[in-house]
Order: sequence, then C-alpha cells, then structure tokens
Amino acid sequence: MPEETPTALDFGEPAFEAEDGAPVDEPKEAMEAMAEEAEEEEETEVDEPTSSCPKPWFELTALDPDNEPLKNVPYKIDLPEVKQEGTLDGQGFLRLEDVKIEPGTYVVKVLAEEDSSGNTTYRVEVVATEPLKEVDLEPSLDTALDTIVPPWDPY
Repeated sequence: MPEETPTALDFGEPAFEAEDGAPVDEPKEAMEAMAEEAEEEEETEVDEPTSSCPKPWFELTALDPDNEPLKNVPYKIDLPEVKQEGTLDGQGFLRLEDVKIEPGTYVVKVLAEEDSSGNTTYRVEVVATEPLKEVDLEPSLDTALDTIVPPWDPY
C-alpha cells in the first residue's frame, strides 16, 4: 500500500480580523474564565424552591329571579373541606381566601321562603353532590338473560 502524505488545507482568508486591542476569543481561556467566575459567586439559600402562586379561593355571586344581587343574605357552605356560615356582602358576593376545595361538582342552592305577609327571604347553601354510584357496564350473562327472559320453572 503506498504511503500517503498529508496535504495542507487552505481555508482562504479569514472573514474578518480583530481590531487592534480587541479581545480575541480563545475557547479554552473563555471556559477557564467562566469556571473561575462560577467559583467566586456566593451561593444563596432559598427558603422555598418554588415560586409562590396565588392562594386558592372560592367565590360566588348570588342573584334573585330579577337578576338583582341578593344583598346581605345568609349563606352556609357545607363541603368536606370547608364548613362556614356568614352573610353575603351588599352586592350578593362572597369570596373566601386560601381555601382548598377539591375539584368536583358542587351545588349552589338559592332558597327562597315567603312569609305570611308576602315578603321573600333568601338564603344560600353550597353543598357537594352525591358521589356517582359505579355501574357495571358489562353484566354477567346470567344477569343479562334474567333481565331479558325471566327464569321459568318447567313444572
């Protein structure tokens, strides 16, 4: 096998030349300088590793049948996570700060009661819905046959 001799490659002229006194980028020196800067920086401890997010809240506005706010109406919240009673504000508004209510379906009841003189009083209740019952979507063959054809007694 003949011996090959390396040939010099000509890359041509550089695209630009550094101005006099301008820093020249040397990768090895740049990496060393960054490592030195990192060692010099002081580490600061953080109390919490995550940033703070807004606290959870619950709010509602209750309106009467004429779409007017139910002003100063008593309310009752009866949920597994929150049990509280109070009065809505002058705009029929309620906001509870820093409450942890699990995602789900809840019922807001606006209850109206009419007294003997015809005046209507309201109250608001917030309750959890009943959990859905599990339904067997694939019943056994015996169950399916019993619902289609009742069992018969041959005698």
